Amino acid sequence: MHRLPLIYALAAMLAAGLCACSPDPSEPAAGPDIDKIAREYVTLVLALGEHDPNYVDAYYGPDAWRAAAREQALSLAEIRDGADELSTRAAVAPANAEDPLAPLRGPFLAKQLTAVATRADMLLGREFSFDQETAALYDATSPPREQAYFDRILAEIDALLPGDESLPERVRRFRNQFIIPPDRLACRICQRSAVGGLQLVSG
Repeated sequence: MHRLPLIYALAAMLAAGLCACSPDPSEPAAGPDIDKIAREYVTLVLALGEHDPNYVDAYYGPDAWRAAAREQALSLAEIRDGADELSTRAAVAPANAEDPLAPLRGPFLAKQLTAVATRADMLLGREFSFDQETAALYDATSPPREQAYFDRILAEIDALLPGDESLPERVRRFRNQFIIPPDRLACRICQRSAVGGLQLVSG
């Protein structure tokens, strides 16, 4: 488990209201603290993306923010420490009484920042148990189950997919039935384009 499924820096930008705060987490807060925390969260996510190219799945914010993150070139330790500090601030940041979503912003950002700090720690070589990792990255842990629970599920799958091969191989063969060959997919795209259903981009 090496990445978060969807780390949208855009989400934090929207939470921040696209405020024009300084990207430097060391500067004192200006304006609503939760807005500044959200803006700094985006900075840390972009900075972490410079160390882990798979971390940021999508970013639609200002190019200048990403350029600033590259220029600042925060180390993994700096990202981790900054995320830890911001997470503490976010957890106690006062909410705007006029915003009905305000009570959710601090806790949301605190958990997102915990995930940033954890991923930076992982890149620095720290190891986590499976439950520790899922709790820190996704705020979720798998429910405790006895081995017998999984044995029953495997037995059900085994009955559904008969054969002499190992169960993993039978599952793999079953799933492969639903893979569309690239040549057939490309042909279908061309057919749709021919009838005006899809515009292809040249090059």
